[in-house]
Amino acid sequence: SDDLGVTFDEFSKIRILPSDQFEASDNLKEECKDFTQKIEDFNSIVQIFLEMMRAKAEQIEMEKLKAIGLRNRVESELDNRKSKRLQLQLLIKERHAELHR
Repeated sequence: SDDLGVTFDEFSKIRILPSDQFEASDNLKEECKDFTQKIEDFNSIVQIFLEMMRAKAEQIEMEKLKAIGLRNRVESELDNRKSKRLQLQLLIKERHAELHR
């Protein structure tokens, strides 16, 4: 095992780790900071994306409801026209019968 001793670096700071291990540790610390920042940036992007998807989902749901409403109106109109046609055909038959009396 290595002897851990107190040393001073070139800036007269007290060091417990040898300078090469301290540099490696310091580099690792910086890489961790960079990685953490990238993760935070990614999380922000994901949150923005999720919010956009929620907004689109709401918009799609609204359009879907509109389409269902329009389809129901069309079906209702078709039923109304069919009923009206049957009424008119019945009226024609009644008038035709009156003419032949």
